Amino acid sequence: MVASGIPLQVPGLSGMLTDQRSVQLEQLGLGVQINTWVSPATRALWCSYDIMFGAAKSQATGGILIKSA
Repeated sequence: MVASGIPLQVPGLSGMLTDQRSVQLEQLGLGVQINTWVSPATRALWCSYDIMFGAAKSQATGGILIKSA
């Protein structure tokens, strides 16, 4: 069992966040959130890439193979 998603924007960062966009990694079928923000203390520009991803073993007899690498 696999699940993925893009995190929500953190409300406290809205003043520091200068840009936020999402891109799709077609080969992996995953969305990635790209955030650009500035540190008020140092005025340094930062970027972060965020994704939520989880995998766990589910009931082995109830699944089917959808895609294999």
